[in-house]
Amino acid sequence: MANIAARGRNIIYDYSAYNFAANIPLEGERVYFNTILTGITNPCSVLGDGTSQCDTLPFLELINIKTGVNIDISILEIEGNIVLIENTSASEITITAGTAHILPGNKSKILRYDGSNWNDIPGIKSVKSLSADTTIGDNDNYKTYLCNGGVNGIIITLPTPADNTDKILEFIKTDSNNSVIKIIGEGAETIAGLDFLFLTYQYQRIKILCDGSNWYVLEGKQKFRTGMISRSDWTNVHLGSIALDYDNLSGTFQIGEIITGGTSGDTGIIIADDGSTLNLIMVTSGGVFQNNEEITGSWSGATADVDEVSGSVKDIDCDFIHNQEIDLINYCHTIQFIVSSDGTYNNSSILTRNSYTGVGAMYGYSYFQIDNNSFKIQTATDGLKQMADDGTTSALASDDIFYEIIFERNF
Repeated sequence: MANIAARGRNIIYDYSAYNFAANIPLEGERVYFNTILTGITNPCSVLGDGTSQCDTLPFLELINIKTGVNIDISILEIEGNIVLIENTSASEITITAGTAHILPGNKSKILRYDGSNWNDIPGIKSVKSLSADTTIGDNDNYKTYLCNGGVNGIIITLPTPADNTDKILEFIKTDSNNSVIKIIGEGAETIAGLDFLFLTYQYQRIKILCDGSNWYVLEGKQKFRTGMISRSDWTNVHLGSIALDYDNLSGTFQIGEIITGGTSGDTGIIIADDGSTLNLIMVTSGGVFQNNEEITGSWSGATADVDEVSGSVKDIDCDFIHNQEIDLINYCHTIQFIVSSDGTYNNSSILTRNSYTGVGAMYGYSYFQIDNNSFKIQTATDGLKQMADDGTTSALASDDIFYEIIFERNF
């Protein structure tokens, strides 16, 4: 049994389980005993000054109960009282407190009486692992959620803000799969003014706070990457995430789900959908979807046909959609532009925004904000310049290679 120095001022024990030698009361601390713990009346107590007495239970404020049996704490219903209940049994017990609270074996729970009800205090439990779509309940008081999106990704729905004022939650993506953890509010509630947050890469974390109406981001970032996109035209074009026109829709696509091309086998994750065009991030196999091939959503099961009159989406100009509702000039963010000879990071380099001029030639790029949800990278009239590891440069104009754009928004 732990020393009471780690406890509060008022502790209630099952007398038969109390170890006096290991739990000497501290000065100013009061320990109450009751063998049955189904109603505490005139409990005997030992005071921190070494005296003892039996009296009626006073206003305690902070109470620690250790027990392995079902308990009724209705006698403690004084507004402001906080009760830490530790189940010393391996079996679950029931805490009767207006609404019954189930406490698993060898677990603890903290309740606070607000004058009408006993409520869980947010963030008391430690860590919970998630690997499937989950709606977090008002009484699911875990502080940190370790999220495994698997192959297709998962959706996490936050609890009702009105019942979770001051709650702080943290989410960490633990897997390295090319899928997202999508975090959404319940109903119309937003998160930092956004409809959703994405966790897109392994060990990415986000910490959020509820004010009773909505959720706000305390720490973390949003990171979006296009995936390696195949392209062979680099002159006077603008680059971004894949924009995939479609028709013959059956069902409804969902933001965050993976779509797969039935012919090409290429995949991508939906970041936006206007009803006729999907904007995709984290594409695989170059993102070269073929005209008329069927695409299928991993969550919704919705299907549609690619509608690209040029034959495929390769070399089609597109914008980078991020849906973050931010002005890039006034917010902290990072944009990286990467080119790769074979679609891998081992054979890639990060291009800077420097412009190079030669005799009648212009190389380089800049990025431009389109609106608060998108931007584009504009290349120069003669394409790009890439520096090799020997200090020499080469032009990229019609080279059949890959690019990736990575956008990070810091909160």
